[in-house]
Amino acid sequence: MLRPPQHGSISSLKPSPRSRIYLATLSALAILASPAFSADKVIGGEDATSSAYQGQTPPSPVSIDAAEIYDEIIGGHHLKQITNEGASSSNLITAGNPGSSVVINNVSGVQYVIGGSKINNAFANLETTSSSVSISGGTLGTADSGDADLGVIGGNLIKATLNQGGTTARASTQSTSVNISAGTFLGTDIIGGSKANVYGTTDPSMDLSVTDANTRLDISGGDFSEAGLILSGAVADGTGASASVVNSSVELTGGTFKYASRQSVYGGSAALNGATAATETSSLHLVGGDGFALKNGTEPTETGTTYL
Repeated sequence: MLRPPQHGSISSLKPSPRSRIYLATLSALAILASPAFSADKVIGGEDATSSAYQGQTPPSPVSIDAAEIYDEIIGGHHLKQITNEGASSSNLITAGNPGSSVVINNVSGVQYVIGGSKINNAFANLETTSSSVSISGGTLGTADSGDADLGVIGGNLIKATLNQGGTTARASTQSTSVNISAGTFLGTDIIGGSKANVYGTTDPSMDLSVTDANTRLDISGGDFSEAGLILSGAVADGTGASASVVNSSVELTGGTFKYASRQSVYGGSAALNGATAATETSSLHLVGGDGFALKNGTEPTETGTTYL
């Protein structure tokens, strides 16, 4: 069921290829229309789901200020099992994104917040100049998510499994950022850069790769005591997934973190469950905060996980 937010807005008039629901808000200067809604998704750019990616609609800024629950909030494009003629592992369909952003002032729960674009089982290549997420309130993630992945991702997200439409995908960004001043984070990972996720298979044909030139995570407030992984770089998860970052930085000036179990904030990237990841340079700047530990460099901290 589609549930548009009560107070969300985006600065473009663009119908969703899958949905005919639009919201228009009249202001003194302009008419602001909602982003595309697709099964509780908010999408700033083009939604190509089981259809051909057209590449004719650049993303518009997404702003959410509503006590609503969403599946995903995506600043850029959404490409899922696209049907472009000739798409293959050797002929990826390129989706350009000159810039996309997500601003959240209030939300009651969401699985993913993605500043850039998302690929789901599609032979595609995301080329992003810049992407960002800014959060100043609300609840991110959910307490009853089960085994579902939850994340706030400043860059792009690409994910795939075997026999679902696309075993090879690429994504790159020049700059990504996540800025958090308030909010409650339940089970959700906080990732300054991008994420590549191979799930449900260890087949050697899987090949997902994300590359970020510059990533940044700024935290000045919020409750992270029930959050997941927190890092300023990128994440690769699963056999056949890889992530690389040139420069990564994190600045902490506030926030509540879990002290007793030594919750950590990382200045680099993470390789999970047989994936590979690399960060050339990373930095940490600590000014304030309550109950956290900081780590930089490479340190295996749990089975199948390496932080870089």
